[in-house]
Amino acid sequence: MTKLTKLMTTTRRILATVTLCAFLLTATESSKAQPTPHAFLDGAGSNAKSSLIIAALVTAVALIGLGVYFASRHGHSMHGCVEHSPNGLELHTDDGRSFLLLGDTTGIQAGDRVKVRGSRHEKLDGITERPSFVVETLDKDYGSCTVTPSHS
Repeated sequence: MTKLTKLMTTTRRILATVTLCAFLLTATESSKAQPTPHAFLDGAGSNAKSSLIIAALVTAVALIGLGVYFASRHGHSMHGCVEHSPNGLELHTDDGRSFLLLGDTTGIQAGDRVKVRGSRHEKLDGITERPSFVVETLDKDYGSCTVTPSHS
């Protein structure tokens, strides 16, 4: 399992745990005949109840923020021409940048123009100090590159 996969799995577990806790904190009673789910707060003042409600709202906002952050960070795609380099396959984009391709490069061949989906990194500690792109999937292979990309 790669470091990225482990990080995403751990993040999902934490997100699920926090969501469950927030749900349990904000659960309300369905009718007055049933016992109060927050009976331990019956003797507490209104400040304690207000603090609990504020904590639940802050937790909900934090979860939404985390969800947006990971959703926007996860689904990147890039287009470009692929070439061989001494370090492996490189993707050269139309704006002149180049990225070392890591991850699932199955089906990606040098000399082809491709669209890949994954995550972009300026450097990966312990792997490379160069800008890289960790490929999750090959979205489209457009065939041979018509123009040799410029190297940056």
